[in-house]
Amino acid sequence: MILEFGNTALPFASGIVFLHDIYCEFFPEDFKNFRDKLVRIYNRFQYRLIAKLSKHIVTVSNFSKNQIIQYCKAKPENISVIYNGWSHFKNITADNSVFNDFPVLSKPFYFSLGSLSKRKNIRWIIEYAEKHLDSIFAISGTSLSTFKVNELDGNIPKNIILLCYLDDSKVKALMTRCKAFIMPSYYEGFGIPPLEALSCGAQIIIAKAASLPEIYGNTAHYIDPYNTDVDLDNLLSEPVEEPDMILAKYSYDTSARLVYNLIQKYK
Repeated sequence: MILEFGNTALPFASGIVFLHDIYCEFFPEDFKNFRDKLVRIYNRFQYRLIAKLSKHIVTVSNFSKNQIIQYCKAKPENISVIYNGWSHFKNITADNSVFNDFPVLSKPFYFSLGSLSKRKNIRWIIEYAEKHLDSIFAISGTSLSTFKVNELDGNIPKNIILLCYLDDSKVKALMTRCKAFIMPSYYEGFGIPPLEALSCGAQIIIAKAASLPEIYGNTAHYIDPYNTDVDLDNLLSEPVEEPDMILAKYSYDTSARLVYNLIQKYK
């Protein structure tokens, strides 16, 4: 039996398929050029093929499950929610040489990480940084070949530091020392980086959108992904819950057992 992790259904063989989210079903304005539009058409076709042909669908949040049921007409009993995890981050040693590479980060800074695609909403950070020139924002990531963030091609505020791609050891160092980890995404099926940040002891500031409130509950500080009229310093002063229960809940060991049991069911 086929176990497919890549959001793809094979027409000639059915199996268990991971469908992490159905982003391409939404936000048509994110798909502007001809190539992006073709990507959107292809993915929307795949969503429906998965819903029709797969023996079972695995997704990563109840948010995504409900969307797959509603928009792809998948049967609820054929979908399981198996969450992502963060334990891959445990054995990574922080590489503090990143602070030698970027001396400005010796000052308090906010850190953001992720593929620089539209839905990651880097525009929010740019607009906020323009209003708060005394705050430093460090952004790590690379643009995808599709859904490129054009805002980064022009002039950006001097208090935004573009770190480009960094390996996990340097990311961990930044998460450990940052004032807060910030992810203003307006669409996420799960969103792993804030979980990694919590495991490093960082506070997290995330958008109150899509799956994020479901995943992070009361451990996060929430922002409106479409409104930068907020004071992050004041927001961080508000109490949140300790992340222990969240970190215990999202375990790859637990997820692996659930996947194994599902495979046994369809053997």
